[in-house]
Amino acid sequence: MSLPEKIGILDWGIGGISVYRALRATGSTIDVVYLSDSGNKPYGKHTLEELRRRLAEVAEFFVAHGVSRVLVACNSASSALARDSESIGGVRFDSIVPAGVAVARRAAGARVGVIGSDLTIGSKVYEQRLSVPGRKFVFTSAQPLSALVERGELSGDPVARVVGAVLERLGAIDSLLLACTHYPALVPAIHQLRPGLELLDPAGAMVSGLPREGKGSLSFYTTGSGALSRTAARSGFGVELEVVHELGIDLAECRKPSIL
Repeated sequence: MSLPEKIGILDWGIGGISVYRALRATGSTIDVVYLSDSGNKPYGKHTLEELRRRLAEVAEFFVAHGVSRVLVACNSASSALARDSESIGGVRFDSIVPAGVAVARRAAGARVGVIGSDLTIGSKVYEQRLSVPGRKFVFTSAQPLSALVERGELSGDPVARVVGAVLERLGAIDSLLLACTHYPALVPAIHQLRPGLELLDPAGAMVSGLPREGKGSLSFYTTGSGALSRTAARSGFGVELEVVHELGIDLAECRKPSIL
């Protein structure tokens, strides 16, 4: 008898919960193994070479947990993949970038902003693929925003100042692609400054067509703080993490994670 199918979700931190939430919104009950690597430095601050080495370590982790397919819910890590779907260490890693490109191409208006990490924007992974006649795409890094979401800071004057600085760099835009899965948690803060701005979240497009059958379980692992992960998932995405497994940064040694 074959084992039940599982799917993995990888993110530097809690942002991939937006993809998990979108998956459950489709009615899918497939079992999910989620890895938050927030004990590491932000993926947007890594080089592409560093991220590829980390993906090889991450692959070993997922294999040990019975997962052979992983949704890379991190645009920075996705930019390190050689293809939209790449096999590393026996694990299929699916990039979120094609979903982001698809929703950006369907955007309303003539001027579309794209915000992501330093690495996502610097790699030009979106800039190279977004070309629509009659439409202008503008790009800027919004690196500090993911850290705000990780800390559960979603409103107030400090958040407004950071979000405002990002929007100011983009200038006048009709739509905004959130090329980091953390950013949907900041939709209210963005709309407070730019009411009516069309915000484009690729999470729904990423999970379209995925397997649907399972027990509906979520196994959540983090190399960072379990308590902060739980708080950020609740405040940013309305998802309660019932059990959080804390890991060390060396995933090769994570056979017996502690449970928070």
